[in-house]
Amino acid sequence: MNDRFIPQPSFGRFFFFPAGKGPHFSLPNPKDNLKPAKPYDIIYCSKRLLREEGENVLKTIVIGVIGADVHAVGNKIIEYTLQNSGYNVVNVGVLSSQEDFIHAAIETDASLILVSSLYGHGEIDCRGFRNKCLESGIGDIKLYVGGNIVVGKQDFDDVKQRFLAMGFDRVYPPGTPIEKALGDIRADLGE
Repeated sequence: MNDRFIPQPSFGRFFFFPAGKGPHFSLPNPKDNLKPAKPYDIIYCSKRLLREEGENVLKTIVIGVIGADVHAVGNKIIEYTLQNSGYNVVNVGVLSSQEDFIHAAIETDASLILVSSLYGHGEIDCRGFRNKCLESGIGDIKLYVGGNIVVGKQDFDDVKQRFLAMGFDRVYPPGTPIEKALGDIRADLGE
């Protein structure tokens, strides 16, 4: 193993590379007589694959359902579609706060955060999201939002303008299939 590695998110745990071996996804057993870890032998756990120098690294997208919303089916469809389109997807799940999305994005060096909301309170739940990203040092991250993001039936052009003013880069109306957003994702991530 050389001195270069891709930092991996901890999610509260760290793992060792035994000298000269691949990832070891549990804490080392003292009976294994492993050599003491060098700084580059310690990595953090992630779904992202370590790759040799010169190979492409999958772009990471953080997804989830914000606020008190528990609509999990659409979230899983989004995860499945993005993974099959070649992205490393970090799913923070349902009932997620802005901080959950931001912490996951920081830990995984994500390129994009995609926020879903189906229960209609997305506008309330997303207020100040871009500012929190700025405060956290990821102010340039792409922010997408979609679903039933406001209460009641409102003119979507007005809704879109409010979310753009809040700092979101892309805003999608209710019923938009994730496949429709893939072109925007590729364009925004420079692919």
